[in-house]
Amino acid sequence: MKSLLLACLVLPLALTAATFRVNNTPGTSADFTSINAAISAASDGDTILVEGSVSAYAAFTLSNKRLNIIGPGYGLNANLGTPANKQGAAIMNGTSVVQTTGGPGGTANGTLIMGLEFVTGLTIQGASNVTIARCYFNTNNNANIQVNGPNNRISQCFFAGTSQPILLGSGASGTTIENCLFPQISVSTSAGSPLSVIYFRNNLSAGLSESSSTPAVVENNIFIGAVTPQANSSYRNNLASGFFASPSNGSGNVGGVNLSGVMPAFSSSGASFDGRYLLHTTANAATNAGTDGTHIGPFGGANPYILSGIPPLPTIDELSVPQFASPGSPLIIRVKVSERP
Repeated sequence: MKSLLLACLVLPLALTAATFRVNNTPGTSADFTSINAAISAASDGDTILVEGSVSAYAAFTLSNKRLNIIGPGYGLNANLGTPANKQGAAIMNGTSVVQTTGGPGGTANGTLIMGLEFVTGLTIQGASNVTIARCYFNTNNNANIQVNGPNNRISQCFFAGTSQPILLGSGASGTTIENCLFPQISVSTSAGSPLSVIYFRNNLSAGLSESSSTPAVVENNIFIGAVTPQANSSYRNNLASGFFASPSNGSGNVGGVNLSGVMPAFSSSGASFDGRYLLHTTANAATNAGTDGTHIGPFGGANPYILSGIPPLPTIDELSVPQFASPGSPLIIRVKVSERP
């Protein structure tokens, strides 16, 4: 994390194409007050920044445009080192949709959704190469992800609750689920019809419920509980706190692991909702033990989980504005800006 302490601040965001600000707080100067209005005005490649607010934003529909929709992250009060503005951007009142309809115009293929808190669900319909990253889903409110399109990626997300977090439709072949936290639920790879393959890597999950008709590549995960792999799936370098049945296709899997020895705050009531799953700083069963030489679990791999889902953009972490200044003296405003990976 890079930090700057400045008396005068200019933030030229390194984003291509146009950037639109959305904020539904009364009296705030922003380009739009709703996400749908910003989507209507945007063109392929544009970025929509959804700012934190005490009021939830309405669900959105993105059709046939490739956009980046980025919020501030979630649970910003729970972890240290988060931005000064602790408000997240919650999405509710309906299911949000990212879709490619096949009609005239472009596609939503390649869209990025990041840093939002979903109180209601999100559907990928007919689109491919969509990335859902660093988002929060409360599955007890039916906030889950429905995937009806090929080769999409769900990465660095936190799923609270005990309802099924990801629903795979018949067109969801090639779905990658990586570096996510599912601490209360066993994720299912079952689908409406046979899929070619599902990739499940570097996650923490209560378990994995497989379909015999959907082969899965299961690597570098931490499972809270026992695991019984399907014969048509590949399991490599996974850890489980319970019994780990030997898969017919795979190696390097270890059961009976003391998870408190891997994650020191695992059972701590004082740890944050996602910080309790940070890996121990001393060597343990997960350290550099993944198939790629990085750590097993959500904090390993090429895209490690980021606490509170903070996006990789400059954010204001501290702001000091004096109430008064002496006559004839400068008014010094101090701003600390950080940029995360």
